[in-house]
Amino acid sequence: KKPLSMKPIFKVKFNADGTLDQFKIRLVVGGHKAIEGVHFDETFSPVLSITILRFILAIFAAYPHVETTVSDAEQAYLWSPLKEEVYVWAPEGVGVPPGWALKLFKAIYGMPQAGREFWKLLRGINLSLGFTQSEHAHCFFWKREARGFIILMTYVDDITITTDCPALRTETFNAISAQVTLEDRGIIKSFLGMDFLF
Repeated sequence: KKPLSMKPIFKVKFNADGTLDQFKIRLVVGGHKAIEGVHFDETFSPVLSITILRFILAIFAAYPHVETTVSDAEQAYLWSPLKEEVYVWAPEGVGVPPGWALKLFKAIYGMPQAGREFWKLLRGINLSLGFTQSEHAHCFFWKREARGFIILMTYVDDITITTDCPALRTETFNAISAQVTLEDRGIIKSFLGMDFLF
C-alpha cells in the first residue's frame, strides 16, 4: 500500500473573549490522497443538530437547578483505533531509515475516516455507561436514574452535559475521561460559535 504524507500544522487558539488560549501543533495526514477501499471505507460521522441543542437549552433554561456544561475531547482522533491498514511517511525530523514508512494503529487528523472512528468510540463509551441513544438524533444520549437525569450531546469532539444532578455529571465526566481525555470547560457560555447567556 502506498504511504500517505504527513506534516505538522501549527495553530493559535483564542478564547471567546478574544484572548490567547493556547498554541497548538498537530500532525496531519494528507488524507486528500487517500483511496477509498484502500485507506478507508466509511467516512460518515453524525453531528449534533443545532436545532436540538437550542431546543434542549431553551427548555432547561427555565429550571435553575439544571446545568449544562461543555467538555472538549483532547486530541480526539488519536484515541480511535483503525481497522484499515494505513502507512504514512515520517514527517521531517523523525529518525526513520530512508524508504521506510510508519504504520498507524490509531486515527489521526486529516484521515477521511477519523471523525467516524472517534464517533464510534465515543458512542460505545456512552452506551457502556448505560446511556440510551436517540433513534433520530444519533449524537443525543440520555439516561434517567432515581437521583436525576443526564443528557449528552456530541458534536465531533465537543460534548455538552445537561443534568439536574451534579454527582451524576461528575461520575459521567470521570468515566468518559478514563477512556478519552476530556477538558472541562465549565458552564456553557460558548459552543459551536454561539454565545449563551443564562
